[in-house]
Amino acid sequence: MLSNSIKKAIEESGYLLEFRIATNLTKMGYFTIPNYAFQDPDTGENKVVDIKAVGAEKITARRGEFVFPILLIECKNIKVPLVFFTFKELKLSSFLGKLHLSGIPKKIKAKTGQEKDLLDYLNIEKFHHYYKTGKLSSHFCGVIHKGNEYIPTHDLEGRTGNLYQTAIFPLIKAVHHDKQIYEKSLRPNVIDLQFYYPIFVVPGPIYECSFENAKPKYKKTEVVNFMVRYESAKMETAYLIDVVTEKKFPDLLVDIESENKKMSNLIKKRRDDLIKNVSRITQEKNYFSEKINFN
Repeated sequence: MLSNSIKKAIEESGYLLEFRIATNLTKMGYFTIPNYAFQDPDTGENKVVDIKAVGAEKITARRGEFVFPILLIECKNIKVPLVFFTFKELKLSSFLGKLHLSGIPKKIKAKTGQEKDLLDYLNIEKFHHYYKTGKLSSHFCGVIHKGNEYIPTHDLEGRTGNLYQTAIFPLIKAVHHDKQIYEKSLRPNVIDLQFYYPIFVVPGPIYECSFENAKPKYKKTEVVNFMVRYESAKMETAYLIDVVTEKKFPDLLVDIESENKKMSNLIKKRRDDLIKNVSRITQEKNYFSEKINFN
């Protein structure tokens, strides 16, 4: 029989939070992989994120065409408040950042000969949750109580450590790794797309700090759209991360399911155009013979 001290230690860790989130995903129909292993693109070391979950929206059954939402999730049982500094932006991907995707076709050529990103072609700014609030955060801190003072910091010490090193960077590196791996396994002459959702789940509380009339205004919230810009020899891009409380996580799943259904329905309606572009990209890049990573 486990002692109360051992039970308390387990409950205070992130294991039970991770288990609850994975159970919720399985109930929602996702194929769930706990402790998803990936190779750090910068160091080559093996790393893990807590959960990878794969959904599927069917485009055509006969040809086996699907849109796959890929959720990469870190769970931290954080006991201190997290404060995200938010600012307003135009509800456009050029300001609020883009959804990451891999597969084919990522580009669509119009009759005029002009190319546009698939996401712009689908006009996802009209329905994707990244663009609903027009708010963005690119900086945050946890507030810990030490001695007689409160200290804003990224480093929560103990098991959690530095949140950038233990949560934020693993998420974006897992996305980068998964995209690269998927590009090597594409099938010819079919629509084959994955859309990525890096997610950071905490018990809460989460607060927004915004500035109005040059004064900070604090507001409790359940979800924040957080952008991290990362640059190294192997990676250079911006990633959007949903920071969400465990309570709000099921609602986020509903939003993700809804927008992936909309994307798959748009792709079904425009499938002829997309297939033409699949053929064009295959020929132009000689992709399936040389395995070039096209963008």
